[in-house]
Amino acid sequence: MAFKFIAEAPDASIYKKIPNAFLCLRNLELSEVDFRCDNFLSFVVEMICGSPNMQTLMIKATRKDNLIAYARSSLDFDHNKIGQLQLQNVYIDNYRGLTNENHLIKYILACSPLLKKIVIKPFDDNGKNNSQMFWFAEKLLTFPRVSRVAKIYLHGYLDY
Repeated sequence: MAFKFIAEAPDASIYKKIPNAFLCLRNLELSEVDFRCDNFLSFVVEMICGSPNMQTLMIKATRKDNLIAYARSSLDFDHNKIGQLQLQNVYIDNYRGLTNENHLIKYILACSPLLKKIVIKPFDDNGKNNSQMFWFAEKLLTFPRVSRVAKIYLHGYLDY
């Protein structure tokens, strides 16, 4: 199952809370996710929470720079209220180091006891974000993890 987001609609009222209706969903691919918008992040988290048996999550963040910059609060989540996930493999493409991207990764690490790996591929900007990736790698070490075997691969960088 793949979802494509409509980035031109910042109105939160168009996004409905997703029911726990995806009980059989094992793999989910989300493309064109705009992490600059809290509505998108809320939708992604609702999809994950509404799919308690999901094992593989693939997210391709948008590469478009011309999207509307929405007012945002950089959501954070209470990991204790959300519950545990069955995620084993997570792939995030076009990572830019946005606060909402970091919150999602922190949430996944804190709620996925079966997690084996997270692969993070940064946005290709011809090496301009190397210092940002090293900052993120240091920050990753502070995120709580419930999986003892989870590995984080920063595509083209180091493994943590």
